[in-house]
This record gives sequence, structure tokens and C-alpha cells, in this order.
Amino acid sequence: SEPIQSIGAFQCPTCRYVITLNQRGLEGLKRNVTLQNIIDRYQKASLSGPNSPNETRRERVAPEKTAMTSPSDPVQCQFCEQDPPQEAVKTCVTCEVSYCEECLKAT
Repeated sequence: SEPIQSIGAFQCPTCRYVITLNQRGLEGLKRNVTLQNIIDRYQKASLSGPNSPNETRRERVAPEKTAMTSPSDPVQCQFCEQDPPQEAVKTCVTCEVSYCEECLKAT
């Protein structure tokens, strides 16, 4: 099997879209924000779970209420490295990933 750096194009394992690597190789790929969010939540949960070293109280504190987004809230780009991310203009129906105009052009 060839190293990934020597391959010019490959299929996304999620949506099967053909991805072409540019001169930056793997460093040129956009971060999978959805997967990164899952990893971050898992790590946060494992650090604050009932068996973690941080959990010393017998009574558990009620979790903070999180703000729900309304259907009228704009969808944010999941690939933007800007803070805050730009408003998305397209969403892949297969991957459920949203892109702003700039990130869409970069793919």
C-alpha cells in the first residue's frame, strides 16, 4: 500500500467524494469539525465523569442548561478557521457538513 502523501486523490470514507490533495498534502486538508467536536465532548466527559479524579462530591451538580439554536439562527461554516465562523452557504446532504463561500471554493 502506498503512503498517503504519494497518492494524488482518494475517496472520503464518509461521503465517497473524491478528494484531490494539493501541494500541501495532508496538511492542506480541512479539519473534520464534526469529528473534532465528538472527540472534544468525549474528552471533556471522561475528565468530569463519575469515575474521574475530579469527581469528589457525593451529590452531582445539575448540568448547565445549554442554549438551543432556533430554526431561524444562521448555520455556521464547520471548516472556518475564523472566530466566529462565517455563515454557511451550502451543506452536504450526505456528510451534513456546512461550508461558507470561501471554504466551499477551497474544497
